[in-house]
Amino acid sequence: MRRGTLSRHSRPLPLVALLVCALLPGAARAGNDQLWNMTSKDVVYSVSTSGDHSLTAIGSRDSSAYAVAGDGTLLWKYTTGNAVTGVAVSPDAAYVAVASADSTLTLLSRAGKVVWKQTASGPLGAVALTTGAARVAYGVHDTTALTKDEHLYLLDHLGHRLWQAQLSGSPLSLAITADGKRIAVGADDDSVTVFDGTGSQLWQQGGGDRTDGVAISRDGTRVVAGSEDHSVYLYDGAGNGLWTHAAGDRVRGVAISADAGRVAYASEDGNVVLLNAKGGTVFSRATGHLGYAVALAADAGTLIYGLDTGSAYAISVGGAVASSQAAQRDFYLRLALGLALALALAALYAAYLRLTPRGRALAPRQAAWLRRAGKRLRLARVSYLMLLPTFALLTLFNYYPAVSGLYHSLTIWNDDGSSHFIGLDNFRALGQDHYLTNGFTNLAVLLASGLIKTIVFPFIVAEVIYHLRSQRAQYWIRTAFVVPTIVPLVASILVWRFIYDPNLGLLNQFLTSLGLPSLRHSWLGEPGYALGSIIFVGFPWITALPLLVLYAGLISIPDEMLEAATVDGAGTVRRIWSMHLPLLLGQVKLLMILTFIGGIQDFNSILILTGGGPLDSTYVPGLEMYYNITRFSNKGFAAAIGVTLFAAILVVTLIQLRFVRSTTEYEG
Repeated sequence: MRRGTLSRHSRPLPLVALLVCALLPGAARAGNDQLWNMTSKDVVYSVSTSGDHSLTAIGSRDSSAYAVAGDGTLLWKYTTGNAVTGVAVSPDAAYVAVASADSTLTLLSRAGKVVWKQTASGPLGAVALTTGAARVAYGVHDTTALTKDEHLYLLDHLGHRLWQAQLSGSPLSLAITADGKRIAVGADDDSVTVFDGTGSQLWQQGGGDRTDGVAISRDGTRVVAGSEDHSVYLYDGAGNGLWTHAAGDRVRGVAISADAGRVAYASEDGNVVLLNAKGGTVFSRATGHLGYAVALAADAGTLIYGLDTGSAYAISVGGAVASSQAAQRDFYLRLALGLALALALAALYAAYLRLTPRGRALAPRQAAWLRRAGKRLRLARVSYLMLLPTFALLTLFNYYPAVSGLYHSLTIWNDDGSSHFIGLDNFRALGQDHYLTNGFTNLAVLLASGLIKTIVFPFIVAEVIYHLRSQRAQYWIRTAFVVPTIVPLVASILVWRFIYDPNLGLLNQFLTSLGLPSLRHSWLGEPGYALGSIIFVGFPWITALPLLVLYAGLISIPDEMLEAATVDGAGTVRRIWSMHLPLLLGQVKLLMILTFIGGIQDFNSILILTGGGPLDSTYVPGLEMYYNITRFSNKGFAAAIGVTLFAAILVVTLIQLRFVRSTTEYEG
């Protein structure tokens, strides 16, 4: 009877749930404001459009720039040597400029033909064009330990440098008026700086954090800046602040209409927002994904934005405003229905508790268990108290970061610590990141070579030391191999960087001295040689830990077994093959596990020697995770990479523990 009563109460639930779920606020419903969308293979870092929206350029991390017509037709695709960090379309739609992370700046015609190309002194972060590309402005943000270039450069139509201006920080964003008389620069030192056409600084203002986006009106009297402090700032022509708009997250890209009547921005919480001239919200679009770039047509009739999914969208501002107004009208209705659903579910749950006696029957058993647990706790309270600090530290520094990484891999994780749940989207994006897929291929090569370097060569040296007759000689040779461990790893890597230097490096100098100058190469600068050069680092690959582990295994072999093998006529090679190797499988298993874990996690040498280049020839997953955290602020995606690497380490370690066993383990 009670089941029947509960069932009758629950019959209306499916209908109510379907009705309310259809009306509750959730992902943005498709409207009639989308004009077109274009999908690349990776994150869209930059978008730019002409004044009449007849030509739009899209820069992607997939090392490509795309040109799209006003109706959404893909006109052409231009491939660079590394991620495209900035694109710019001239106001008259005649030219497109492309800046890439391989320090290359390219000017293309509307048809996609290369007008000129030149290499800058460091990574390029932003580029801007005037009408007819009469002026080309770009910024260099090279702040490595060896060099530091933080300049704004202005070129003419032929690519000749007109002037350069020293900046107080690394330029992250750039905008120029159509006539080239005003140039605005946003930098990582929180500054917004405006120059005139001759390179003289007009004014500079500081925000609350690094300025990731900047835009300027047609006449240069309004400058808008987007900051990491979750704010959008509007300045007049003299640098006076007009208003500040509080965004929900870090602002990555901003745009302004020709008359400064509309301002748009994209932020890391997935919102694309259009503001009026006074900083009030005209409409807001929740995309559910991290927004990197935004652009406005001159009349603010079309808005283009790019996301970390690799997609760029163009929407009609008028249609978006109408959709926003319609959404506001039915907001309270959806809220009321949501509250009704919550009350209905609460009533059903209360009915379930009232009609189900099974829950009450468990209470005595639970109480008895709690009494027994309390008694054990009182008897061993001193032991538990002494273990408590250890468990607290383990939880804080080991378990909490692991659980946090697992959770944040399912979210968009912002710099301020906030996050919102997106499910498995980050893991789906892993397969679309060609840097990551190529990185796993390179990682497989590095792991295979690492196993050989960690086991084969140290084993040979351990056998040689083991067979020395003099105990003193064994001691000093072991010491000689251990002493280099005091040299910092970074110092050793920098020594190899000098060896591989294409001009003064020891390797090329040695080849020249042998009369083989044709064999000289830029060992770390050519895709065909870079990965092999990294593998060769550390030659002859005799490190202290593998050597000592294998040597300790050799000296632990009982003398009786060796004497019995000698009596049976076994020679040195036979003893090594039939006795030493089987008895050392435990040590080999340990080294295999440590090498695999260290190989997956390590990217220090690649970061110092090549940074993942040239192109993506030395990328590894660990480096991609590091870049997503430090360069791209894509922490949720980085956490997903970390979880994937953890799963790979766990699976392979379990396989090794299960199938690689020493002779003594089999006998046990």
